[in-house]
Amino acid sequence: MTKQREMKVTYLIFLLLVSNIKTFAQQEENDTTIYMLVDRYPVLIANRKEYEYKELKYFIREHLVYPDNGNDCSGTVYISFVIEKNGEISSKRFERKLCPGFDENAMHVIDLMKNWNPGMKDGKRVRTKLTVPVRWIL
Repeated sequence: MTKQREMKVTYLIFLLLVSNIKTFAQQEENDTTIYMLVDRYPVLIANRKEYEYKELKYFIREHLVYPDNGNDCSGTVYISFVIEKNGEISSKRFERKLCPGFDENAMHVIDLMKNWNPGMKDGKRVRTKLTVPVRWIL
């Protein structure tokens, strides 16, 4: 093989490798899969503290405000949402409501959860769906 032909082959192999790496990176970036089971669950960062999923009840308890609307409600509101790969929260929705005023105040607490470290699966950041119970006890 001539030197010039050898360089062309080497260059083509290089281009192939680079394009495959770029395609793989784009696939990871464009992955819209939402996971419920991950290796490491998202962590809320608020008030200079980190809250693991099982510790979210402390954040909720600290920020929950009972409505002054004359209703006496006891029970649990369930709210689900997705923690995106960049740590933002999206797709908030009620899975189970309780009472007017109580539902809105529960969602307000979720709105305060702005800064997250995303979930991890196989060493990669992934979109993770969480469902959080907000308990109202009178």
